[in-house]
Amino acid sequence: MFFKRLLLFLTCLVSAKGVSLLVDKGKIMTPEITVPYFSGAALSGNDNWVFNLNEVDTLKKLNLIENIHEKRKAIDNYRFSSEEDSTHQYQLNQPGLIYAIRLAKIMFFFQGDIGALKSFQLLIHCFFCFLIMLSFKTTLKRLLFFLLYFINPAILYLTIFPFYYFWQVIGSYIIVLILLNPKKQTFLLLLLSSITLACIYHIRISTLPLSIFIIIFGFYHIAPLRRVIALGVFIVSVFIMQPGYLAKHPGHVMYSSLGAYPGSPVKGFSDNISFADYSKATGKNYSYESTPSMYDAEVIMGESKWGMEKFTEFAKENPFIILRNATLNVFESFSFGYQTSSLWLTYFSAFSGLIFLIILFFRKKYSLIILILASTCSYILYLAPVPIYLYGTFVISVYALLEILPEKKVK
Repeated sequence: MFFKRLLLFLTCLVSAKGVSLLVDKGKIMTPEITVPYFSGAALSGNDNWVFNLNEVDTLKKLNLIENIHEKRKAIDNYRFSSEEDSTHQYQLNQPGLIYAIRLAKIMFFFQGDIGALKSFQLLIHCFFCFLIMLSFKTTLKRLLFFLLYFINPAILYLTIFPFYYFWQVIGSYIIVLILLNPKKQTFLLLLLSSITLACIYHIRISTLPLSIFIIIFGFYHIAPLRRVIALGVFIVSVFIMQPGYLAKHPGHVMYSSLGAYPGSPVKGFSDNISFADYSKATGKNYSYESTPSMYDAEVIMGESKWGMEKFTEFAKENPFIILRNATLNVFESFSFGYQTSSLWLTYFSAFSGLIFLIILFFRKKYSLIILILASTCSYILYLAPVPIYLYGTFVISVYALLEILPEKKVK
């Protein structure tokens, strides 16, 4: 049985790798955002998060390579320098991804830094998806999960995107495994999940609501007192691993989100647009080279507080637009999310999400409705669209869809 499952896992891994190569165009976040993590993994000590500013220029050149194959190869094989010739401190976001990159570089030492993280994320994706696939009781459901999610090209494209977006899906994988294996809930597994979720928190803080939901409500077969203990372990682990960093102000997200739909003065849903608007309002051009730069606390918090002021002004004058946007955001949670490339596709996502929500409601799947909302809680509270890269909601939706199908156990 072991060797049979090992062979099946390797087959799934090769299949996922093959599809990932087809969709991999060498795309990365802007170098200004990518470099702090990867260069930080090569430079940062235990007490601070620093990176080599010169690496931004280098990665910009690699990002301009026209041939997609050569571009992907160059970016994946690039190794960030450990020389401190132009260091800068970073104070935005949690530094947890730095440690994931370091681990990836150890495991996939034969690859460049970005290529190693891609391989590491793909391996984790395959590990969890394989466990989920085997947890379904029928061959049909296993096959459907494999096709709809495991080797879904859109999902694999997001899986190998070398940034912190991937890591927020871990909590969704954990809760789906818990729901599929209710009789295998143990206190030890609860404690391990709590520590894992605490680690994920330091990569992506928006996972906090779902993590708490998993610990308190997910392990429903565990005694309440033990769940409270596990929550304590989670909180202590968060504080033990808590480094010094500057948390994002919600004003940035809320102002940026105004550009997601028509009817606001913000033209386009992008971090760059909101930052450009702030620069225009202040009459200053903030970049990675300026003084102060886009990495400095005074600029980060200044832009966020300005964004909150502008959002509040707009919301008071246009409450129905805010309500419309919030409604669309909720419906997108039950589908494939917001699409930056197509507004009509976004509307289709919201419409299909509404249909799916109605189906779950009439099938009395209230727990699944709450679970999906918990996984998108951080975005909904900030009145932000649920972007496609928050694809942890998609695996829960696929699970919910398959749970509606009739059962016929595997012989």
